[in-house]
Amino acid sequence: MAQRKRLPMLGAVLLLAALILTPLGCTSKERSPEAHLLEVGCGVCHSTETPLSKRKTLEGWRRTVNAMRARGARISDEEAEKIVNYLYRIRPKDN
Repeated sequence: MAQRKRLPMLGAVLLLAALILTPLGCTSKERSPEAHLLEVGCGVCHSTETPLSKRKTLEGWRRTVNAMRARGARISDEEAEKIVNYLYRIRPKDN
């Protein structure tokens, strides 16, 4: 009988633990759709720190993203342009 009373409590504890341990970054409102595209489109082959450690002109980012697509990155034309504009917005090359 005592074991039956513990099951709902165990379920509640497990649910609470799952909620606490769920990464908050996944639901962050600060993360833009472009940042998500960068992560899923580029982060498959390399860390997103790779592009974020560089600064390029708009055309430089376009060349880089197109080169990655040529190497197999599965990014549509529309997604590529969003990623290019995002990278240029946050990591422009100082002239």
